[in-house]
Amino acid sequence: MNMDNYTEKPKRSQFLTVLCILTFIGSGYGIISGITSLTLAPKMTAEIRTEQQKAMQEMKENDGGTKGSTESRFARKMMGNVKDFIDPEKMKQNGMATIAANLLTFAGAFLMFRQSRKGFYMYVAGTIASVAAPLLIFQGNMLAGITALFLAFIGLVFIVMYAFCLKDMEA
Repeated sequence: MNMDNYTEKPKRSQFLTVLCILTFIGSGYGIISGITSLTLAPKMTAEIRTEQQKAMQEMKENDGGTKGSTESRFARKMMGNVKDFIDPEKMKQNGMATIAANLLTFAGAFLMFRQSRKGFYMYVAGTIASVAAPLLIFQGNMLAGITALFLAFIGLVFIVMYAFCLKDMEA
């Protein structure tokens, strides 16, 4: 057995292993969430609209003639944002985008688990897609902006942590 041409791959760090496992879990959940959103959009929309109508009716009853109050205006604005968020067509588009972004982050984590730097770039692309999707689909919606900010924060934290592991990966 000739060992002259054999070069051992550097050992994957425990930190990289944990990051990849966390990404597998998060991306798996995201894929399932996207599939759920895609397949159950009409049913979810109907249920949410029913609850929204109940909340609006309760708000009208409790308003007591203070229709112009700051709290009342904010609540009405939030209800308008929710109405845009429960559009079945937009829910389906968001579901498809969620599946695609999470498939990218999952594949990226898989490649990084196998110590390939290509996975890092794929992960970054998936993170960017997950942040951009709600902004593009629900244009100007405050809830979409909050969702995008949350996803950007989590994604950026993971990108930074993965960047520390680039030395463990091959080109």
